[in-house]
Amino acid sequence: MLRYALVVVAIACVLGCVVASDESAWLTYEPTVVDLTGQLGSELHYGPPNYGEDPDHDAKVEVLVLTLTSPVAVRGDVSGPLNRRTVENIKKVQLIFGTAKTPDRTLMGERVRVRGTLSEAESGHHYTDVVLSVRGISKVK
Repeated sequence: MLRYALVVVAIACVLGCVVASDESAWLTYEPTVVDLTGQLGSELHYGPPNYGEDPDHDAKVEVLVLTLTSPVAVRGDVSGPLNRRTVENIKKVQLIFGTAKTPDRTLMGERVRVRGTLSEAESGHHYTDVVLSVRGISKVK
């Protein structure tokens, strides 16, 4: 019986370690700063006034995106008013350049590392489920 109990405890420890390591793969929304790696690119989307409902009159906007090297997941915070949604299998994020300098065009198509904070899309100007407010961007060597 003792041997059976030790086996059960050992299995529980192993499963606990797997869950713990899986949990560490989850990212969180702002204010946590994250580093993401992928290919820098751009996409054209419809903008104001109707965001594609009237293509002949809607603005066309260029949006910078990071296509991730590996998909990520972001855990929502149900206790707060913003960023409540959990999103899994994120393969692409829109880059938002508030006060950060927009990257040099020579980085387009290159593999880059982007540092910033994640937010849930909250306006018509956000074209991916999760956006990254950029603090810095550098080419990966």
